[in-house]
Amino acid sequence: MMKLVRDRMLKARGSEGDNNKEETKSLKDITISNISEVDKVFPGASDMLKETAIVESKLGMDTRAGNNVFQLTETGIDAVKDIKSHPGLSKYHKKIKEKFDIDIMNSTYEDFKTNPLLNTLGARMMYGIVPDAIPNTVEGRASYWDANYNSTADTHGTSQTYMKQVKAFEY
Repeated sequence: MMKLVRDRMLKARGSEGDNNKEETKSLKDITISNISEVDKVFPGASDMLKETAIVESKLGMDTRAGNNVFQLTETGIDAVKDIKSHPGLSKYHKKIKEKFDIDIMNSTYEDFKTNPLLNTLGARMMYGIVPDAIPNTVEGRASYWDANYNSTADTHGTSQTYMKQVKAFEY
């Protein structure tokens, strides 16, 4: 019975179980693994995604976020599904279907919030909408996040807050 519960927990978190392990993977570990997998398909955003997850949910350790580690919003999900306004996203949709067998257009906001892999893919697509390249420095990424990802409703989310949280976070 415990094995069944553990397997369901791992599946719900978007992870395949290892029958030799007694413990489940933490959401932090799952998120780091998902970022690595997503970066293999869509390279160049690994640091940006890790830092975004740190700022948005302490890499999944802030339990208030649930599995929505990247704090995706319904508006954001609508945007990553809107290939008419963002035609460059069609390549993301196609690769996601090929590599992960996920149909973005048929994925719901609830799917994006609760499935850690889909949550990571959603964040990557949010950055894929932006025509500017992701900066190479923490300072640059902080400004990039503030301008392109963070909600204008979040008055506490500034590039200074981003840098402070990223620099204070210990992996």
